[in-house]
Amino acid sequence: MINNGKKFRKYFSLAFLVALLGGLVLTACGDNTATTAATTTAAATTTAASATTTSAATTAAATTAATTAATTTAAVATTIAPAATTAPAATGVKPVAGGTLNVAYKSNFDSTDPVVGYSVQTWNVEHQIYTGLLTYDKVTTLIPELAEAMPTVSADGKVFTFKLRKGLKFSNGSPLTAADFKYSWERIFDPAMKSPFPAFFQIIQGAKEYGDSLNAGDGKVKEITGLKAVDDVTLQVTLTDADQTFLNIITMPEGAAVPKAEVEKHWDSDHKNNDFYKTAVGTGPFMVKEWAEGKGITLVKNPNYLHASEGLPYLDSIFFQVGIDETTAILKVKNGDIDLTGDNIPAAEYPNLLSDATFSKQTKTEGVVADSYVFMNNEMKPFDDVKVRQAFSYIFDRKKVLRLINNRGVETGNILPPQMPGYSKELASTSLHFDKKKAKDLLTAANFDFGQTLTFVSDDTDDSKKIVTSLIADLKDVGIKAEPKVEQSEAFFKDTGKEKNIQIGIINWYQDFPDPSDFIAPILSCGSAIEGGANSAWYCNKDVDALELKARGITDPKARLLAYQEIEKKIMDEQPWVPLYNPVATLFVGQKVQGYTFHPVWGPEYSQLFKTK
Repeated sequence: MINNGKKFRKYFSLAFLVALLGGLVLTACGDNTATTAATTTAAATTTAASATTTSAATTAAATTAATTAATTTAAVATTIAPAATTAPAATGVKPVAGGTLNVAYKSNFDSTDPVVGYSVQTWNVEHQIYTGLLTYDKVTTLIPELAEAMPTVSADGKVFTFKLRKGLKFSNGSPLTAADFKYSWERIFDPAMKSPFPAFFQIIQGAKEYGDSLNAGDGKVKEITGLKAVDDVTLQVTLTDADQTFLNIITMPEGAAVPKAEVEKHWDSDHKNNDFYKTAVGTGPFMVKEWAEGKGITLVKNPNYLHASEGLPYLDSIFFQVGIDETTAILKVKNGDIDLTGDNIPAAEYPNLLSDATFSKQTKTEGVVADSYVFMNNEMKPFDDVKVRQAFSYIFDRKKVLRLINNRGVETGNILPPQMPGYSKELASTSLHFDKKKAKDLLTAANFDFGQTLTFVSDDTDDSKKIVTSLIADLKDVGIKAEPKVEQSEAFFKDTGKEKNIQIGIINWYQDFPDPSDFIAPILSCGSAIEGGANSAWYCNKDVDALELKARGITDPKARLLAYQEIEKKIMDEQPWVPLYNPVATLFVGQKVQGYTFHPVWGPEYSQLFKTK
């Protein structure tokens, strides 16, 4: 996922986090090279901190074996990245039902339509509104949610059959069927939606052809042939090739089902705009009561939620309030006016909170599997020249950047974060460099025009603005002129998804799911270099795409991780962006909030929270 300075999602090992808080700047976290990572596989058990993660393959195998010995299971499931989760504090406080949780954000939400919204801020809300066929347990094991069990999978790993639980309903009371999933996944390819997710779902047989036909407007392809609603409770999905990431992909919010009747009534007369996001009917613990532009989103308890009989969610409602800057949000939490900050704690406030006996207990620091990086638009001058992009990789002082944000991160020169299987220490040793003389030599070789002034764009968070100021100073040291441009986060994300629009900028990427493919396909593939996509560098190399597609289907864990290391090296040779650091997430929680849990994939688990009087 893209980050607007607010993206928390996937976590570092406990050892890494302890070292980080001790002020250490590490260059690696654990040994996730292909050699040692060969024991961390898509069908193996991964242990992170004190949490043991059993792969979805193991779970699925147990379930399916009881059904049929002729059918294999999700051994083609997921590569599990080491992750830790913050367990609820053992306070002995009994959960209390009722009340409203107030969460503060600075920026507006882009969309809570699951096939459109793609920022961490939006995902935090979407996870409350929608659920999918599968979900994750307390760590990163895939388990059934709306499906009654893990899917049965054909021997060649291409055909997945899901059985839905009986009696499922959307929040508006309408029944949910397998046909709703077929409709929902096909609408991802509607060009009017400008969804960033087609690249993920093109692994389904017939999906690319369906999308191409819709884009051409020729009406030749009427459906995705690999999606079949066999009956009301049976969904069959056929892939073009075996893919290790498929179950993770459909567990993202965009894999959720939405009711066709509700969506279709929100189109305008020209079928160009759809405001379904304002009602956002789903199957999650909460449902939308009100979307007030410029004010926020109010969610209320969903009476048709699958786990309502368990008393979940505890809260009656959540108000995601916007327009509150990070520093003001901290003050409001202290005063009891806000219960939880949605944005990261500002760098200046962070050490002050940690040094206070009371506030330090309310300060949550979470490791996340993420990159903060400088993207350079490969389609725009001067960054259409690989020598210029390579030169920029030598210019930026990462250590200075980290000092600006109170060392809340680890410097990196890699695409894959250090907690991700496939992380290469060898690449880190050659890509993590700071050499302004080398940069000048490359710029000279590229006949760089030092008379031009670059526009360096960022979102409006405090950290981003500080970092861009530092990076511009680094550019000045080698004779490059640049001026900052700050955009409200929602506008910034939209602008990065427009072709030949932003020359250079800083952005974060947080994993959607724990697999190395998620740091390639959504942000560094030709399929993601589209209007509304997350490929802010507009990088496209069809040879790399072919290698990545092949790597997804490799079942041998060592070979698969080696393949992703080779892919990463090929991309970094062309330097579409400059990795800066791997960040952490920091939140400030009100004293009345209990049951706080930060999930490795979903972030704060709002359905588990409750408030004391």
